[in-house]
Amino acid sequence: MRYIHWPILLLPLVTLLLGGFCGSARGDEIKLTPFASLKEGYNDNIFLDSSNQKSDFITTFSPGLELSDRTERLDASLSLRFNGILYSRNSNLNAIDQDYRGRLGYLLNPRTRVSGSAAYTLDSQPDRDIETTGLVLGAVKRHRQLYSFAADRSLTEKTSLAFNYAYEQDDYHNPRFTDNIWHDVELSLTHDMDSLVRNMRGSLNLGYARYDFTGSSVDNYSVSLGVDKALTEIWGFQAYVGGRYTVSKYQAWQYEYYQPFPPFPYYEIIAVPVSQRSQEWGWVGQMAVTYRGETTNGSLSFSSDVQPASGQSSGTTIRTGVTAAVRKRFSYELSAALSVDFYHNKSNPGALSGQRINYDTILATPSFRYEFNKDMYVEASYQYTKLFNNLASTEADRNMVFVRFYIQHPMNW
Repeated sequence: MRYIHWPILLLPLVTLLLGGFCGSARGDEIKLTPFASLKEGYNDNIFLDSSNQKSDFITTFSPGLELSDRTERLDASLSLRFNGILYSRNSNLNAIDQDYRGRLGYLLNPRTRVSGSAAYTLDSQPDRDIETTGLVLGAVKRHRQLYSFAADRSLTEKTSLAFNYAYEQDDYHNPRFTDNIWHDVELSLTHDMDSLVRNMRGSLNLGYARYDFTGSSVDNYSVSLGVDKALTEIWGFQAYVGGRYTVSKYQAWQYEYYQPFPPFPYYEIIAVPVSQRSQEWGWVGQMAVTYRGETTNGSLSFSSDVQPASGQSSGTTIRTGVTAAVRKRFSYELSAALSVDFYHNKSNPGALSGQRINYDTILATPSFRYEFNKDMYVEASYQYTKLFNNLASTEADRNMVFVRFYIQHPMNW
């Protein structure tokens, strides 16, 4: 597998583009925002292990800087953040994680808009993916690159066409973890159906994703139909459903008899790598109901699709997720939030990869936030996590609490 390392080239390029637009555009809203957060927490099962639980107090200091520029046609930003992570007892997990991001959006004309982004992250925490995929990765450094490009074009007053491309690359430099490259392309045609159903839009979506892992690859083709409707002024509904066709290629081991000294009747059993190919039909879907009131916001969402399992030798999984979240503001300063997430990750050998995976993950996270002003707040949170390994018939629990203080200081130019 060939790897490319672009962040050192692309982020300065975005900087030059940002500087060029900033110097020529009129009515710029240029803002430089230094920020920092201090987080103190306790985790009673760092690795979400069912048999060997390790607990610790964890301190995280995260300074950063963001530069942004906005005009009628331009929306651009650059940001960097460092996470200094200190464990009280497990000092081998101490790390300085890094995050660099650049984003550029430009309105070419009233009917056409283009945008792009580049990011590079270096992270190392065992549970870094648990809230987004439901999977535990482990204590390993991951070098991740992300790039995207999007273009939106209004064909008529009611019809628009959108193109999206995303590239992701994960490198571990560790033979125990699987590197991967991910290409994702989507073409969407959207039409305003207000003449048939008030406040509703329909869409036709065509997608293709290519996942390259060490020793395997997966091609996933999908087509779906979707709707987006405002039920009332405060209630909204979005959904799409369709089908997929997935082709997997991977190496398996086949055992054969070998006669090293013919014609003597002596045989050895050797393992020979054999290329395997499998096909699978399935369905994809996503649904979300949203509520936006004066003091309360909430959402309930469901999704199911083929997704990569970062670092896992299993490659990809069919990931089904259900998420419920609500936030209530009691006053200008005080608010509370609650989110509950469920993830089911499953793949069978020969379908999506060469190895089985079957995990269920449940997360429940209540939190309270007090905002001193729009640039400073303190937040207290608790998270309960339950991980089911359905193949090994084991369970793991984790309780985590933390308090975080955040401050920023925007400076307009």
